[in-house]
Amino acid sequence: MRENAQMRLSVKLPLLIIVSATIVAAVVGILQFLTVQASITNTENEANMNSVNGYASSVGFYLDHARVMMEVAASQVESAWFSIISTPGYSEEELHRSVHSTANSVLEHSKVFEYIIFLNTDGTVLFMAPHELQQSMTVKNLAYTDWYKKLISTGNGVLSDLRISPATQRPTVVIAIPLHGPEGQIIGIMAGGLDLSYLSQIGTLEMQSEQLLRSGLITDSRGLIIAHQANPVYVIQQTDFSSASPVQAALSGKQGTMRFISPIDGIDKLAAYMPLPGTGWAAEYWVPAQVAFEPLKSLLIYLIGLAILMVILMGLCSLLITRQVTGPLKQLSDATAKIGGGDLDQRIRVRSKDEIGLLGTEFNRMAESLSEKEMQLRGHAMQLEQKVEERTRELMESEEKYRDLVEDLPDVVFAVDHTGALTYLSPTVESLTGYSASELTGRTFAEFLHPEDLAHSFETFQQTLAGQAMVDELRFFTKSGEMRWLRNSNKPIFAEDHVVGVHGLFSDVTERKRAEEELKKTLAALERSNSELQRFAYVASHDLQEPLRTISSYMQLLEKRYKPKLDKDAQEFIDFAVSGANRLQNMISGLLEYSRVETRGEQFEIVNCESVINEVVGSLKQSIEESKVDITHDPLPKVYGDRGQLVRLFQNLISNSIRYHGKERPSVHISAEKKITEYIFSIQDNGVGVAPEYKDQIFVIFQRLHGREVPGVGLGLAVAKRIVERHGGRIWVESEPGKGATFYFTISIQGGNQ
Repeated sequence: MRENAQMRLSVKLPLLIIVSATIVAAVVGILQFLTVQASITNTENEANMNSVNGYASSVGFYLDHARVMMEVAASQVESAWFSIISTPGYSEEELHRSVHSTANSVLEHSKVFEYIIFLNTDGTVLFMAPHELQQSMTVKNLAYTDWYKKLISTGNGVLSDLRISPATQRPTVVIAIPLHGPEGQIIGIMAGGLDLSYLSQIGTLEMQSEQLLRSGLITDSRGLIIAHQANPVYVIQQTDFSSASPVQAALSGKQGTMRFISPIDGIDKLAAYMPLPGTGWAAEYWVPAQVAFEPLKSLLIYLIGLAILMVILMGLCSLLITRQVTGPLKQLSDATAKIGGGDLDQRIRVRSKDEIGLLGTEFNRMAESLSEKEMQLRGHAMQLEQKVEERTRELMESEEKYRDLVEDLPDVVFAVDHTGALTYLSPTVESLTGYSASELTGRTFAEFLHPEDLAHSFETFQQTLAGQAMVDELRFFTKSGEMRWLRNSNKPIFAEDHVVGVHGLFSDVTERKRAEEELKKTLAALERSNSELQRFAYVASHDLQEPLRTISSYMQLLEKRYKPKLDKDAQEFIDFAVSGANRLQNMISGLLEYSRVETRGEQFEIVNCESVINEVVGSLKQSIEESKVDITHDPLPKVYGDRGQLVRLFQNLISNSIRYHGKERPSVHISAEKKITEYIFSIQDNGVGVAPEYKDQIFVIFQRLHGREVPGVGLGLAVAKRIVERHGGRIWVESEPGKGATFYFTISIQGGNQ
């Protein structure tokens, strides 16, 4: 094993050195590669920028030359035109010959134009040079073209975008110049179609000297190719370069350089771009990235070779270093193994003063120290044996005290093994079950349990054996046959890392279980009583309201038909009867609402109390306007409750404040304060107030303090109280007669009884 460890170190150390050298070489090589790449990129971008500037200047000069030629020709035509038409008896034929002569002269002395057209002001083609093209031309009016429309609208010369010539059926660019009459009006148009093949040849001599590695192109304002040095076929095919990033940038008025993947041919390129001044066109010069970065290949080969050489040299150096290190380490390892075998007299010979020598010196010191410690440990071992004997005696005494404590407990302490057999029971078991501890030892609980509890007891026992502490309640038959309830608390007994049994306590809870059964019966009876009461209230309210509606209807019918025949007393009696029926009907409706607070409420949700107040104010708008009451409120919280009932709660309390207002202009103010477990709401008014002796009475159903002079049946505050209680709160009033009243109620933050 020591030899394998040495071999592993002899491999790991050279590998570590080689890997470190490789990483350093790779990092240096990558940095060098990136530096050269950036330098080449900057050089190529600068060359492209110079080329695109020169190319744009050449194309601009070419276009300016063509425009000047066309303007000179137009001026000559205008002069000839004025001279001829001023001669008495001139003919149209003479005028045409003069214009045709000028056009042929332009075509003969310059290769810039393919043809020249003369148009009337309405766009009609008068004649074309050379004449043979006019015969093949099918379109006789060019008023539909963009350049014609622009010239007519501006009155100035026009340079068109790429278009198909109606004469040659080839792509061309038109330069059009207006002809002006004596008074400055446009009397005709002279237009020439540029020869784009020559435009693509501009600068190709320089490009050929670079073996076609760098080339340029020109697009019109739409991105269509007008000139392409490397591939003029793009011009003939009217290729759209508008998706190329440099063209987009140049057409937007920007100038610069970029690296991009051409969407036309898919080649990675370095390009420079700029707008062509005065045209709205774009100029671009580019070189393939593969060509630009060709020098990087030789650099990469050089760097890889240098890295391989460095790794080889570092590998040789690491082997020499490893031999110097692993030899002394093997000697140290062997000596350590002998000390581990008990030979504490083992020492090693130190031959150097470097770190390895210091390690050997420290090893010898350690060996000396271990020899001394061994002697000390032998002395400590004797002392420890004495202390163990003393501790054993103390534990035996403690066990006796523990046993006495267990035997005096009112609950039974028990232990079972992993099969469920009882191995220990405290003496209290006899008074609880009638069985002595010796009668139950070796038996299982299952022999004395109620049959219905056997499955649950087995499941609990298995969970405890799985390592969980469990508590359950089981029915147990005593020795006399009486069934008792036992509360059983189980905990696993661990031996090292596995469970070997269960121990715990069980106590008699029979009386508590009987009390729980009685409580369940009482609650069930109460629930049935409440349910029957709700059904009674609902049926009674519906059955009572129908006769009341009948009485009220017939009394009103009696008043309507026989009012002229009845005296004043009879009419008053009818009014009393109708009023009493209506009041009784309101009392029944209120009673039904009161009974439904607990049974017909909605699920609790988050309720914004400010929106509740706004809704209440809207529903009480008429009474608020009639009473001219001022209603204000502080910022109100969001609570957890039944929104519909909270609306009813605020409506009842605010209505109560409006109804019992004093002589001053009524005002109501609502506020809220957050406590630890609840919100305290207050509704303060400046009304007549409440006498102290009636502060509790006003919340009792059908209890009224002001008789019938104030509308109502005495249910509003009673319903409010019941809503508050459903929300886990309480309600009260603080008031003095004549000084207004403040109603307080609380809403539990956690919600009440849903």
